[in-house]
This record gives sequence, structure tokens and C-alpha cells, in this order.
Amino acid sequence: MSKARLKPRRVRPKVSVPTNLAYRVRTFGWIHDQPYHSTHGTHGDDAMLTVVRSGRGFYLCGSQRIEVVGGMVGLVLPQSVTGQEVGILMADPDEPYDHDYCRFAGTQALASVKRIVDRHGGLPFFKPTVMPQVIDLMRQMRGFRDRHTDLSQQPDSRPPTPMEGLLAGVLAVLEMPEPACDDEKKINAANLRRYLQDHMAQALSLDQMADHFDVTKEHLCRVAKRELGQTLLTVAEQLKIDWATVLLLQPEISIAEVGRRVGYVDPLYFSKVFRKHMGISPRQWRATR
Repeated sequence: MSKARLKPRRVRPKVSVPTNLAYRVRTFGWIHDQPYHSTHGTHGDDAMLTVVRSGRGFYLCGSQRIEVVGGMVGLVLPQSVTGQEVGILMADPDEPYDHDYCRFAGTQALASVKRIVDRHGGLPFFKPTVMPQVIDLMRQMRGFRDRHTDLSQQPDSRPPTPMEGLLAGVLAVLEMPEPACDDEKKINAANLRRYLQDHMAQALSLDQMADHFDVTKEHLCRVAKRELGQTLLTVAEQLKIDWATVLLLQPEISIAEVGRRVGYVDPLYFSKVFRKHMGISPRQWRATR
């Protein structure tokens, strides 16, 4: 008795619910040991973040062929933003890649991706110097995968998850200016901001910062004010509070711990600085999100 041959069902990606939020994670997961894996760079009006841990593959887009290897990050914008067709990411069967992926949307998220991609010459895959920080944030995102695998159909009324905060953190890290390898101690805006980012968890010490740049504290403050348009203390506080708002989206981190992670050991002083920049306390800010 012959059996009828069933036609394979073609699975199409779900169309995501539109969002007006700043950051919105759609899907998250990882690919491991799949020699013949291939996928579109992204779907719909969402962007795609790919963090390649090891292995190799290729991103094909029109006549463009980009070799993708471990240590690279991919940020693919939708056709609705670039006006160009989205390419195909495919593994090398002889050495398939191991990568995390996160499809996302959001007004601030897409604007951040565009700035990052533009800075890398429009290339959707590149090797950032901050890869260890990116991998650490993606590792934290893995911890929420069982609960937040596919959120593409959920409306804006869904409360933000820790994954939104971690996504914002990844994009913030990738947007950090990268100094020239041979000129890291030149006092310019990029190097000053990088130093402040690298020492985010510490209280600002102008003496230590001056030692790093091999200048006096007075010279450092004078040049920094000219380069940044603000005092070092003001810029340091802004960077710390910006990062604090990302951490506050993760409910499992206490407000006191958030303060410590951005260099404020005293919770009362952290709250005072936060209120100065945001107009409300950290507790009030968290309650509105």
C-alpha cells in the first residue's frame, strides 16, 4: 500500500507587532553545531544582532560577500531603513559558527544601530574591540531564554524585561568610541569618554586619570573641558546615570547594587546624583518602567 507524499510546510517568520518603545526584544537564541545553517539577516522592520563566538560563515548580500568569523558582531538593519534588500547569513560546513542572535525593534535601538553601522563604514559585520563586554552581556541574556524566546507577538503593554536592558547595554557598549591603537593617551573626546566608560564602576579620581594620560590634573581638566564642552565630573555623572537606567530595567538588581556598579557606594549619594540628572529618584524611575 503506497503512502501519500506530504509536501513540506514552509514556515514563515511571524510579522512582529509594531512598537513605539525605545527598545523591544522580539526573539533571542543561539546557533551551535549546525553545519548547514542559513537564515535571512533579519525579518520585517526589525534589526538583528548576531554575536559570533567561534567558527566561520558568510554574509551574502547582492554582490557583497563578507566573511564572518569568531569575534565579530553583526548588526543588520531592515530594508525599510536602508532601502536595500537584506542578505543571507550562512555557516561554513567545515567550521560552522557558534553565535547568539537577538532580533529587536525600538526607536532608540534602531537609531543606535544606524550610528554604529555608519561608523563601521556601512558594513553589517565587524570586529569590535569591546567583544568581551558584548559576550558577557549576551551570556546574561541567555539566562532569560526559557521565558523570553519569542516575544514578537506581544504588544507594547507588555512590561519591559531584563532582556531589553541588556540589549540597550550591548548597543551602548558597541557605540563607545574606539581610539586609535597607537594614540590612546592623546587627550581627546573619544579617549576621555573611553577612560570614563572603562572605569564606570569606580568613583572618579582626577589624580588617577591624570596619571593615565601622563599630565597634571590641572592640564587634564582644562583640556577635557575644551574637548568635551563640560567638566569631567559632569560627563562622568552623565555616563554613570545613563548606564544606571539600563541596569534599573533589570528588577533582580537592587537599587543599591545598581549604584555600586556605577561607582556610588553610598545609596543616598547615588540617589542624589540620579535625581539631579533625571529629575526623579532611581526608585521612582524604575516604578515608571
